[in-house]
Amino acid sequence: MKRLLLALAVFFPLVLAAQEKAEKDDSLALAGQVKVDEFNDQVKDKAKGDGTPVRGGMVRVRLPADPKSLNYAIDLDATTQQICLNYLYDGLAQKDYETFEWLPYMARYWKTRDVVFLKKDNKRLEGRVVSEDDKGNIFFAEGASKWTIARHELDAFQPTDGKVTWKKGFGEGSIEGKLSFWPGGRYTVYVEEKPANVVEIKADEIALVDEPLNGKPNMIPGIRRESVYDFVLRKGITWHDGEPFTVDDVTFSYDACMNPDVHAQQLQGNYLDNMPEKTADAVFKVSDDTIRFVLRRQYYAALSLCAGVPVFPKHRYQVDKYKGDPKGFAAYFNDHPDNSKPVGCGRYKYSNWERGKYLEIVRNDDWWGGKSGLPWFKPGQPFLDKIQFIIINNAAAALRALTSGEVDADFDIEQLQWIQPETNKAEFTSKFARARYLEPAYVYMGWNEKRPDVDEKHRYFADPKVRLAMTMLIDREKILKEIHFGLGQMVTGPFFPKGPFYDHSLKPIEYNPEKAKALLDAAGWIDHSGSGVRDKDGVKLEFDYQIHNAREYHRKVAEIVKEELEKAGVRVNIKQTEFPSFIAIIDSRKYDACRFASSDPDPIDSDPYQLWHSSQFDGNGGNVVGYDNKDVDDLCVKARRELDFKKRQRMFKKLHRILHEEQPVTFLFNLDALYFYDKKFRNVKLYVMGNSPYDLDEWYIPKELQGTK
Repeated sequence: MKRLLLALAVFFPLVLAAQEKAEKDDSLALAGQVKVDEFNDQVKDKAKGDGTPVRGGMVRVRLPADPKSLNYAIDLDATTQQICLNYLYDGLAQKDYETFEWLPYMARYWKTRDVVFLKKDNKRLEGRVVSEDDKGNIFFAEGASKWTIARHELDAFQPTDGKVTWKKGFGEGSIEGKLSFWPGGRYTVYVEEKPANVVEIKADEIALVDEPLNGKPNMIPGIRRESVYDFVLRKGITWHDGEPFTVDDVTFSYDACMNPDVHAQQLQGNYLDNMPEKTADAVFKVSDDTIRFVLRRQYYAALSLCAGVPVFPKHRYQVDKYKGDPKGFAAYFNDHPDNSKPVGCGRYKYSNWERGKYLEIVRNDDWWGGKSGLPWFKPGQPFLDKIQFIIINNAAAALRALTSGEVDADFDIEQLQWIQPETNKAEFTSKFARARYLEPAYVYMGWNEKRPDVDEKHRYFADPKVRLAMTMLIDREKILKEIHFGLGQMVTGPFFPKGPFYDHSLKPIEYNPEKAKALLDAAGWIDHSGSGVRDKDGVKLEFDYQIHNAREYHRKVAEIVKEELEKAGVRVNIKQTEFPSFIAIIDSRKYDACRFASSDPDPIDSDPYQLWHSSQFDGNGGNVVGYDNKDVDDLCVKARRELDFKKRQRMFKKLHRILHEEQPVTFLFNLDALYFYDKKFRNVKLYVMGNSPYDLDEWYIPKELQGTK
């Protein structure tokens, strides 16, 4: 409580300034037309690109390591997610990377409804809350929905007498309602269905329901807005093996992924927190073309949760054989052959994978999107016949492969390569584009507060004074300048600096070894023996610092950290491993400190729950440092239930301020993404959001350049 009061006293002026700024921030500040071929000087028109896309050719992309697998429910590493979600699989809906509007994909359209629980007879109503007064009374239209439809599906964009009609083949009948559009959107329209009957429901008629807040009872009015989704599936979609995609594939996949013995705990955590515990109550078949999702809680990212459910082909998983044997099925699913040779429904399909050498995918000429006529796909897309991901761990070897023509693109360029003379000479720049932009991912040094295999005396970083001292001992400005050559930006928290949730009123904690030493003294860590290493209760302040070898500069940064900390009487043992071993150590939580990174594929719909809620330390949650703060837990939960963007924005900025004060990690930088790619490729766009900032299915090679190196 004292800590909270002190924080309020220090930050109260900043809170007011942050809230005032929050009112001015635009949730779509990152949206807008993305430049085409921005970094290719051979293309003159950066707005429209150069010519009409044509099919043919291939691209070879360097990867520093193999993906863990090609099962995107089990393995959430960036490479697995990128390959699966961008190329091998499609979702029910997809957010447009430029406008941020949700587009129908494998679902042709969807409907959303609210839920109200009444005291009388425990009745549950579905429909739309038309309005609510300041006394908690609501006007409710039972059975009414909000529809999301592609504009081209309608006879007209503007309704006549409140009526919106479907084009032939879309469905029977028509909808009457009010049209609205996503700000800056291009493709979709929302229809607030005109209710047949609106009834007033008094506040005292609405049941109170328990929405536990961090494990404690929390009785609130039983109104759950936007908590029921009906997706109507598109006809004619097939899996890569030719079998039809059905509603049953969706229900099967959800059931499979929620099996507690399936290795998808991090994915499960997000769904189980927001969906009914019984999968049959959460996702179920309404008809042969309609799938329903029912949330047990109001959640601002509900559409992302439902539309992004992993979908696998049921017919490939021997469901009948494992009926009544969930553990047996989980073991089968965890090691299924499709984890290495997937059968998806996306624009590319699996071809070959030689681990340590390359992974190849080829264009799916039967892709449903290519035959759909949807306006957000260009005719002939995807254009490249083949994509090869070439595995080269060593950065110098990767650059040689690029210049020799064995690789066409490298999206994992290290800063030293960016500044070295050979990549800045005309001989190199005449052939390769050099792309640079601030990436929505931050790097940090994590201080493990709850290491499970040691006693409390060896959990050095449970004390916030020690964590703050560590930050003050690390010269982040020096590291950014000398190791990263200034190719990035210092940050103070977990949100993207160009997004709507970052609190710009906060400044990086100063590099101040003397203040850091005083903090360590105050925490009881003093060199009692004169050995040069601080100690407390007979335990020396000596810890292991975990890094991996996928970046050559990690060792250099670690040496700077070690030198700075040891000057202050803190002994650091650098432990460097191969990347897979590093991940296994982090997952086990059996480490003291680490250098890690976290990305945000959707900076306007950020959900910090997975990374900062205390419950996410156990299992495979994202809270890898064991941070445990009641205020942060409350903010994570309450923000999930808040549909009002401005209110959620204030919550996230408050969360940012607490993390800045308590330093569960030392926030370092958002580094610039650095890319080299051959200038023969056209229609290259770099997006600020998504599972990957580049989308190879948009790329093409002009006919006259196909076959060239």
